[in-house]
Amino acid sequence: MLRNRGAVLRHATALALALALCLAMSGAAHAARPYLGLGAGHGHMQHALSLTDPAGIDRAHFDGVGGNGTVLTGFAGVEWAAEPFRIAVELDGSIVRLESTLWGEYGYYAVDGWFRTEWCAILSALLFYDVVETASIFARVGYGSTSYSARIVSEAFGANDDPYGDVQFIALGLGLEARLSEKWALRGEFLHHDYEEFQGEVEDIGVLLASSINTTQLSIVRRF
Repeated sequence: MLRNRGAVLRHATALALALALCLAMSGAAHAARPYLGLGAGHGHMQHALSLTDPAGIDRAHFDGVGGNGTVLTGFAGVEWAAEPFRIAVELDGSIVRLESTLWGEYGYYAVDGWFRTEWCAILSALLFYDVVETASIFARVGYGSTSYSARIVSEAFGANDDPYGDVQFIALGLGLEARLSEKWALRGEFLHHDYEEFQGEVEDIGVLLASSINTTQLSIVRRF
């Protein structure tokens, strides 16, 4: 189910990015306007984790494991205007310091551990609608990658501290932008990261992990 949903979202995101690029190129007569921005906010990470024994029997399930932390973001983009709409292609890089802990049982053994993110990068297409001259609402769809690591400890299989490497995700966002002047604006956004399912083994113990991150950020934007 999660794999099918992930495939559908990846295809939808690829189509949205391709459409944004095509529309931007077809509107090349309109001046492309680059911009830069910095943002900060709060993030919440959520997990559903299952552990199975070598026979494939589900021995432990942890649902609703979560953690909170800080998000710092820098971004650069280019936008094209076709009033009352604007289309943008944007690249974001974030320091995402989120950590969650878990504890429970694997058969007769106690299990504990943690999950941690360090950074992420997102390539997005954004669609703005100018509600009034100085305010816009916008939606985002993008594809990203996050550095991700975990540690699971139990008497059943010892301590395992393994980075999962780069985990990919779909980014979906909604926000409001208020223009302060011709070049400066404030942007507030809710952003959802829907991660691909991770499936692997730790010492013959099957690991199935589904994750998501929700962030709220306030950013300052400088257009050129």
